[in-house]
Amino acid sequence: MERSPQSCRQVYSRARRHLAAAGPPDGAGADRTSVAEALVDALHRADVARVEALLAADVRFHADGGGRAPAIAHPLEGAEAVARFLLGLARRGARFGLQLDVIEANGGPALRARGADGAWLAVMAVQVAGGRVLGLQNQINPDKLAHLGQVGTSRP
Repeated sequence: MERSPQSCRQVYSRARRHLAAAGPPDGAGADRTSVAEALVDALHRADVARVEALLAADVRFHADGGGRAPAIAHPLEGAEAVARFLLGLARRGARFGLQLDVIEANGGPALRARGADGAWLAVMAVQVAGGRVLGLQNQINPDKLAHLGQVGTSRP
């Protein structure tokens, strides 16, 4: 390239702005959402094989209770461990009328957990790539959920 360093910086700057404005490729958001919806469906059905199939082998689950809500002390890793944990939560939650659905949060799909009274219990961001869940970030700190509406105090 017969360009000066200043010219190259300008080309780079324009390209970076163009890519940032373009957002994700068409269908990427829909694909991520469909994976999250499939995960919710598999959890409702207690389908162990399907939950594990939707999770990447090295999936990571992290929870933030902020010291105000019970949360796991260390992140979980691996499809089997994360699937077992999620299915256990879904099973216990079903006994208490837990409602689980998919919403958009922070620009991507998330699972929303609400109590039988409709109060927010958790928002779990779902990181998806290649049709599989790579990571789950579970926000259960009531202080961080308060801006969303009524926050529940009981947990399944």
